[in-house]
Amino acid sequence: MSELITVTLRIPKELLKEIEGKVEPRYRSEYIRQAIIDKLKQESSPKSMERQPDEIVELRSRMSAIEEALKRLSPRSLETRIPALLEIIASDEEDRQIIKYILENKSATTKELEKVVALRRRMILERIKAIEDRHKEKFGKSFLKFQRGKRNGKRQAWWLAEQ
Repeated sequence: MSELITVTLRIPKELLKEIEGKVEPRYRSEYIRQAIIDKLKQESSPKSMERQPDEIVELRSRMSAIEEALKRLSPRSLETRIPALLEIIASDEEDRQIIKYILENKSATTKELEKVVALRRRMILERIKAIEDRHKEKFGKSFLKFQRGKRNGKRQAWWLAEQ
């Protein structure tokens, strides 16, 4: 075995009691070291990492069906996209109002949104960041982009991200 180094480890008391019930304290380090080695071997074995062939075939078939269905869909109008998007990324009515306003107007300043949702600018900013985080988590891309400079007569506004 190669040179050993000391590692400090924090574990729950219950786990320590379980280990002490199985091995004497003088053999504890060796027991933990061997458990780590066994776990690493188990997780890196090809069997634990590969999927069953039937599963792969089924997943490929399902993906193909989904891709075909998406190709057949025509681009949905704004009226049908808004409710779907609101359901997915809005957490409450204020979020829905913010999203709907931005989708309908293609952009919004916090001052404009202040009139729509009756919240202070700081709260609106926090909500926009949360909406953006949920959208990125769900779809993997940005929904909004903040632009400081002037664009289409607006300064410091949130714009729909280029899709």
